[in-house]
Amino acid sequence: MEKQQQSSCSQDRESLEPLSETALANLNGPELTIKRTGALKADVAIFNDQQQQLFFADICAYGKKPDITLHQNTKEGPVVAAAHYRYGRSVNVGIGPDDLSMTWVELKRRNVLETRGFTFVWNDTVYALRRATFEDHGSTGAGRLLLTHFKVVEEATGEMIALYVSKPVGKTKGTLRLKSKLSGELNVLCIVGVIAWRDKIRRR
Repeated sequence: MEKQQQSSCSQDRESLEPLSETALANLNGPELTIKRTGALKADVAIFNDQQQQLFFADICAYGKKPDITLHQNTKEGPVVAAAHYRYGRSVNVGIGPDDLSMTWVELKRRNVLETRGFTFVWNDTVYALRRATFEDHGSTGAGRLLLTHFKVVEEATGEMIALYVSKPVGKTKGTLRLKSKLSGELNVLCIVGVIAWRDKIRRR
């Protein structure tokens, strides 16, 4: 059963669009794959390039739970982050195990319709979560037309630290390529930010 699952994972990875040369040159850190956990669920699981599950994102649109609860490894794993955006246009991301001890970061929308993405501050540095261009992601065919390719850049320098390339069909929703030597907290911010923006678009 495990071999069949690994084979399926490999097929999903092979069907993804290739990243552009610029992205490959600059984003030499982890490459993560984000996958749906079921046909009728918004929840996603995040895997590394060895197909080891790193995180589980429990996505909830109703009730008192956060919109996203990010668990380490599986759904039964410890909470490492949460996000709230159900009643607002910005995304409030908490890094930590619970509401009392979390460090909260606001991803502020850049314009009313969110077409220009969000900005946030981490360790006194301003970052922007934006839509990626064709030059960034290099997708072809149907993938080129998607509006769910995203990137995270440092505002002052324009340096890209993360690139999310969406997949038009299939269980795999996309891949997230990260710059090497980012802090674990900033990696988590990029992961939650990408999942949150994609989920906000899905709910419209």
